[in-house]
Amino acid sequence: MTRLRLILASLRYHARAHVGTLLGAVVAAAVLTGSLVVGDSVKRTLQNQAEQRLGYVQAAVELHDRFFRDDLAERLNLGDQSAVASVLRLNASGYRRDEYGKPYNRVNNIQLIGIDDAFWRFAYLKANRPPALEEGEALINPRLAEQLGLQAGDEFRLRIAKPSVLPRDAPLSVAEKEITTSFDLTLAKEISPNSELANFSLRPGATAPYNVFVPLSWLQEKAELPERANGLLAWAAQSTPKELTSQANEQLQDVWRLADAELELLENEEDDAIDLRTDRIFLDAQTLKAANAPLTALTY
Repeated sequence: MTRLRLILASLRYHARAHVGTLLGAVVAAAVLTGSLVVGDSVKRTLQNQAEQRLGYVQAAVELHDRFFRDDLAERLNLGDQSAVASVLRLNASGYRRDEYGKPYNRVNNIQLIGIDDAFWRFAYLKANRPPALEEGEALINPRLAEQLGLQAGDEFRLRIAKPSVLPRDAPLSVAEKEITTSFDLTLAKEISPNSELANFSLRPGATAPYNVFVPLSWLQEKAELPERANGLLAWAAQSTPKELTSQANEQLQDVWRLADAELELLENEEDDAIDLRTDRIFLDAQTLKAANAPLTALTY
């Protein structure tokens, strides 16, 4: 028997085992290929979501219960090809009203974002920027438009809790008759998540947020927060996010003012001292540490 005949005879005799091995290899290859394809698809989906939420944003500051002066963005100089914008982000609930004034299509967990023209420098604009907003006009993202059933020109109503320097349940908190405020808005345009930063958010999430964009100055007036913001966005074409963050932190040490930390210095003629004061209940430990030597009296 020749070697070739021996091989063929062996293949015939062990045909079932060889077929099983071949099918196993085919199935394993299919599973591996499918996993790689799905992995690439998920990776691309997550990348698209990140781009829709952040646009060109490379570094950001987001405060929740504190507010700095909105001109902080103008005080930062990160280079020629760069952008810095202040935003005011508040939580809201929204609804529409029927012809009898009865609410319907109520939506909670809405991001109400006050913006100015500098905000659009972070968007992948493919044409002209969205229209300039008048007082009482808003831009919204597609998810909220679908949920509320809104089209351009339609009206809807938002409600926000009035921001306070003191927690509502704090013993020293002053009771207010109205802790919320409501206002009507007119939809100017439903903006695109791909090119107009409609799904902007600094928080990760599996689904798109409900976003409403309004003029920064108008929202400051409604929220009784004149010239205040709680978010800062930064981008620089020639820097990596790590480099930009380091540069911005260094500059913040030079341009940060007491008013940005909700602090003020007042002359105390009675005690012949300078008082460092805040509207909050207590001065932070970091504030006390930074102010320990130069100041004579610390009050709250």
